[in-house]
Amino acid sequence: MKQLPFKPIFTFILLRIGAISYNRSLAHYTLEPIEEICLHQSDHETVKRLLHDFKARKKQEISFVRSAATLSAAAVIGAFSWPAITDAFWLATLLWQSSLWLSVFALISSAQDTLLEQIPDRLLDLDLSGAEVNALLRIVLKTSAETSDNDHPGNHLVADGWLIWVWQTPMMLMSLSWVAFLVGYALYIITPFINNRGTWTVHSTTAVISLIVGAGVVLNFYICSILARRSVKHVKTSQMERELNRRMNTNAEMEPRWSTDEPKGMATSKVFEA
Repeated sequence: MKQLPFKPIFTFILLRIGAISYNRSLAHYTLEPIEEICLHQSDHETVKRLLHDFKARKKQEISFVRSAATLSAAAVIGAFSWPAITDAFWLATLLWQSSLWLSVFALISSAQDTLLEQIPDRLLDLDLSGAEVNALLRIVLKTSAETSDNDHPGNHLVADGWLIWVWQTPMMLMSLSWVAFLVGYALYIITPFINNRGTWTVHSTTAVISLIVGAGVVLNFYICSILARRSVKHVKTSQMERELNRRMNTNAEMEPRWSTDEPKGMATSKVFEA
C-alpha cells in the first residue's frame, strides 16, 4: 500500500507483521478501501461512492467479527469445563484466559460503530458541498504538513495510522483470540508428554495423532488462503486494466480529430467555432 504512510513506526510493525493471522481481511476491509479513498479524494462524487462502499464493507466485517468472537469465547468457556483442565500445562491455561479477554473485547468494541454513524446511510442521494465531503474524509484521513502539493497533486489528506488502528482493532482482537485458543489447545494436547516426562503412553499416541490432524488442517487453511488471494489479485488486476482502457478510450474520443480533407488550421477553427 504505497499511499498509506504508517506513522509512528510501531503502527506499521503491528499492522504489517503482527497481522499475519488476518492479513487478507485487514487488506480487504480496511487498507484497500482507505487507499482508494486517499487516491480519489479530489473527486467528491467518487469519494461519496467509496465511503458508501466502505461503510457497507465495514458492516459486513463487524457482523463476521461478532459471530467469530462469540464462537471463540464459547470455545474457551467450554474448554474450562473439561475435567482434565486442572492438569493442563500452565501456558495452555494462560493462553485460553488471554483468548477470552480478546474475544470479549472484540465483541464490545464500539469505536467502529461510532465512526460508521458519521457516514449517512443515503450518502449517494445527498447533495453535499466540498467542505462536507472533506469533513467525512476525516474519519479515515488526516492533514499532513509534510505532504506538499507537488507530492500529491489535488490531494491534501493522507491516511491516518491511528484511525487505521481503530478500524482494524475488532478484527485483530478476534483473530488473536483464535490464535491464542488454538495454540493453547496444542499445548493442552502435548500435556501428556510434559507430565509423563518422556514416558510413552496411549495418551501420547492420541496427542501425536491429534497434532498431525491439526497441522494438516492449518496447512490446508493457508493453502486455500494463498490460492484465494492469488485469484482475487488476478481479478483486481483485470478490473484495473479494463478501467484504464476505458479511460483511455474516453480521452481519445474527447480529443479533436483532424479532417483529412482540410488543413489543420481550418479544422481547428471549426472546432472552436462550434
